[in-house]
Amino acid sequence: MLGALQSVISTHQAQRLTYDELDRKSNALARGLAAGGLPKGDRVAVSLGNSIEFAIVTYALFKLGAVLVPLNPSFNANQVVSALGHLEASHLIMSTEVNLPRREPRPTLSLLQQIVPDLLSSKLESQAVPSLKKIILVNNDDGRVDTTSFKCTTPFASLSSDLIQDMLPIAPQGLSPHDVVNIQFTSGTTSMPKAACLTHRSILNNGVQIGDQSFNAIATLKAVQDERCTALYGVPTMFVEELDLLEEGKSCFSDDNNGRPH
Repeated sequence: MLGALQSVISTHQAQRLTYDELDRKSNALARGLAAGGLPKGDRVAVSLGNSIEFAIVTYALFKLGAVLVPLNPSFNANQVVSALGHLEASHLIMSTEVNLPRREPRPTLSLLQQIVPDLLSSKLESQAVPSLKKIILVNNDDGRVDTTSFKCTTPFASLSSDLIQDMLPIAPQGLSPHDVVNIQFTSGTTSMPKAACLTHRSILNNGVQIGDQSFNAIATLKAVQDERCTALYGVPTMFVEELDLLEEGKSCFSDDNNGRPH
């Protein structure tokens, strides 16, 4: 069965998930998040890096219709606060430790304290990010960080279980293919990072098209002509091939050329 195939492999964690396991675990987390008050459309910032937990969180949020906002784990406190405030995030899911290549593990405690100065309080209050309602911590520190006294945070492990009900689908959330489900910040190489909005449809199409055997410049130009496109998405290598075809005078505008230039 397809559900028994490997879906996620995290080599540094020595963990694997099949498609069935990813489905069950994301169902369980989705139910836990919903029970904790996360509604459709809320923005959830996630700073976990590449991990099994990130995969589970991603599909749990997609199933609920909440908006996933991945954050670069190397962000400093000012960058995290700026991102949370800009998007008015209601939830922050973060690891207790940041593990970056060729660097020593770094606890996130000081960063969290700049967002919520009093982590010992049972009530989460953040002047830096007034929209923030919940901080969920993924324990990845192998016992190096003690978070038991952080009363205003929620342990990631407490939000899900392995109950039999988690094999059942999530109840319909009234989702639309055109709902924004993912907001990604650009790299900020040439200016301040910008928030790019992605929908269910765009993410699914991206996944489908990654599986295409090859890029077909002629088919692309034909689609532009037939559909009267006013904008064209791609990367420079694609544009170069398309421009070369146009410069050579090759066309693909007849209906019977089957993708061959003439």
